Amino acid sequence: MRLLITRSAEEADSLATLLGAKGHDCLVAPLIEIVPRPGVAIDTTGVQGFLVTSANGARALSRATARRDLPVYAVGDASARCAADLGFVPVHSADGDVEALAALVAATARPRDGRLVHAAAATLAGDLAGRLRGAGFSVDCITLYDSVTATSLPPPRHKAWLHGHLTGFCFSLPAPRRRLLPSPGPRVPIWPRGRPTAFRRRWRRRWRPSASAGFWSPPAPPKPT
Repeated sequence: MRLLITRSAEEADSLATLLGAKGHDCLVAPLIEIVPRPGVAIDTTGVQGFLVTSANGARALSRATARRDLPVYAVGDASARCAADLGFVPVHSADGDVEALAALVAATARPRDGRLVHAAAATLAGDLAGRLRGAGFSVDCITLYDSVTATSLPPPRHKAWLHGHLTGFCFSLPAPRRRLLPSPGPRVPIWPRGRPTAFRRRWRRRWRPSASAGFWSPPAPPKPT
């Protein structure tokens, strides 16, 4: 398959390498740029652990603190692996969403042991801090980076899409995909990242898994009666 990868540059190259090893031809066109906020340093006094809800959050956390000995609670396996690769120990994965992460923290940490620091983006998905505060934890949500959305596809990639030279695309977030790409046709499968957000849950009601594992294709039209 010839795939368009729209993830951020930090993730697109590694994904292209992985898919290339499986025989896919990949075009990289990041629609999201991760911009670290300069000069942000985390005061770890009284901190019992860190919260990360993406691999980008783990990378931003590594730039904001030299501490690697405090527990990291990650929303999923990908963000947990990224944190571990950056030297954080121990790392716990919720293997789920914000609700699963809040449940993991509540089950393994104690409010009296100190505050938690969420390595966050400017725009948050879900209210992780609110859930944990409701369980008695003190949570500092520190914005470490911004996600800047591109306004258009690079011309060669846009041309490849319009002329039908692609057989699928991989995206990280629904908003850039919806804004910059036309609605996918019946022969264009989609590979979203990770577990579904609220948008992807709605999307799943209209789309079904195709025979190609990990990809999505539209349901067949109803048969005439």
